[in-house]
Amino acid sequence: MLITCIISFNSCLKNDTLSDPQTIATNISLKFGGYLYTSSTAVAVYRATQNTIFIGGAFGSNAYVNLLIPGVQVGTFDLSGGNATLSFQTSANGPDSYVSTSGSVTITEFTPSVIEGTFQFTGVDSLNVSRQITEGQFITSYTMQ
Repeated sequence: MLITCIISFNSCLKNDTLSDPQTIATNISLKFGGYLYTSSTAVAVYRATQNTIFIGGAFGSNAYVNLLIPGVQVGTFDLSGGNATLSFQTSANGPDSYVSTSGSVTITEFTPSVIEGTFQFTGVDSLNVSRQITEGQFITSYTMQ
């Protein structure tokens, strides 16, 4: 369901409506199962009419993290209240995809061109197995839609 939401969110992008992102040192990272995942390939899209931002990062060829944050602003969002949705997938297999059930995401900077913050969450996979994703952080420019 989250994948469908992300595809729907991104499928409405039109290249002629995107602004040029500011060039910054893009980074997204997290810790899962005692292993640190880090990437310099974070991508973010801000949908101004809905005040919603999507942030995604890839770790190699199969692992990735997605953050979908409606009502984005500087502050902390409680994930147990459905105020944002985070997911982390460790492989191409569906059971290895963990969707947030609790935790938080904190936006520390949200300027007209850059978003930065931290996150941690408990995620549940399709087999109802619960895992912790900790020490998440990101900084990236974003395109506006």
